[in-house]
Amino acid sequence: MKTSMHIAVLGANGRTGSHVVQQALERGYAVTAVVRDVLSMQNIQHECLKVHPANILDSAALVSCLKGVDAVVSCVGTKGFGQYLPWSSVSIYSEATKSVLGAMRESGVNRYVCMAGTCLKYGPGQPKIITHVFKPLFGGIAKDMSRMEDILTAEENSDINFTVVKPNALKEAPITEGEVFAAEGQWCDGCIISRPDVARFILDSLTTNQWDRKLVAIKTEQDQNVNESKQKKVPM
Repeated sequence: MKTSMHIAVLGANGRTGSHVVQQALERGYAVTAVVRDVLSMQNIQHECLKVHPANILDSAALVSCLKGVDAVVSCVGTKGFGQYLPWSSVSIYSEATKSVLGAMRESGVNRYVCMAGTCLKYGPGQPKIITHVFKPLFGGIAKDMSRMEDILTAEENSDINFTVVKPNALKEAPITEGEVFAAEGQWCDGCIISRPDVARFILDSLTTNQWDRKLVAIKTEQDQNVNESKQKKVPM
């Protein structure tokens, strides 16, 4: 079957990554799902899906997974409540990013889309309760996501065409037909977006240069405080 794009999805068996895989296949893309356990993908069967076992922290092992792909999408995350405690030590986001970037260079791939939280660094317009209360409470994850963003935006990685997709808050709900509101930076007024809609935005970002080398906060549910001059409606 002829496909228009070939992507590798890291964390393909996760709550958001599985939606990226499913929607990519529906769009006619070829997908390489990179997971630790191939049995975790047995619920998705498709002629354009290849499941590849690998440890994302092993850059050498990732090279064979990424050969021939047009882009890499990372939906890697942590598991367990303990990871959210302020004294927890989290490094999966930053260490995985370094590993993936090395494998991408070896494989000749430079397009990378990943996920992170909002308000990881202070900026104008951010709710103080998020910046000064919630983020410190979730210190371990927030700090490591921030380190991940620092790695991607560093001059030494200027050859990588990245997009960091930053949903304010995630919910388990069906995909919508509405528009995604997106704002470059750490914050987009509003709160909630479904995981399938995040997947939709991730895949759409691969077909435009609008969000190249940018951090993009997104949401779908508009509220009364939306500043239309700072936010863009992204047609789907």
